[in-house]
Amino acid sequence: VAGTYHAMHIRGPAYEDAHSDVAVDPHWILKEVESVFPPTTTTTTTIYVATDEVNKEYFEPFRMANYKLLFASDFSNVFDSLMPYYMEMVEQLVCARAELFVGTYHSTFSGYITRLRGYYGQRDKFPKDGYENGELPTTFYHSPLTAKKELRLYRSIRQPFVMREFPTAWRNLDVT
Repeated sequence: VAGTYHAMHIRGPAYEDAHSDVAVDPHWILKEVESVFPPTTTTTTTIYVATDEVNKEYFEPFRMANYKLLFASDFSNVFDSLMPYYMEMVEQLVCARAELFVGTYHSTFSGYITRLRGYYGQRDKFPKDGYENGELPTTFYHSPLTAKKELRLYRSIRQPFVMREFPTAWRNLDVT
């Protein structure tokens, strides 16, 4: 993926069995994504999608809203020589370098992308508003609504730990 792009990590409908507070309806997710990176009628917004959903028809509402979606399968010519178990790590790096990122709450996959975005933010001193405090104002969760802007605030470590990253992992990392 070259140039400016956004990214999202979307878990498919099977994820709802374990986490009923996370939306899996693509129309609902689209509404939340549009609030973060609105589609335009003059240009197409490119979004890299990391997902375990195998049915690409699931994402049709996004295409209808004028988003250009890219998946790992679109780069099979590049990734063919890559061992399959490396693919998830590559996707996390692609998502971490996106201009904006929308992840899935409770997901360790989205959590690690968040941590990488924190590391990059500290190193690159970006975004200008927030990196000093470990905030990630360009990183969101699509649901639940109470967690949407969770990463815009500095918060100390608290439970649950498993799927959530905290700014103490990257804030002042290289300060002696």
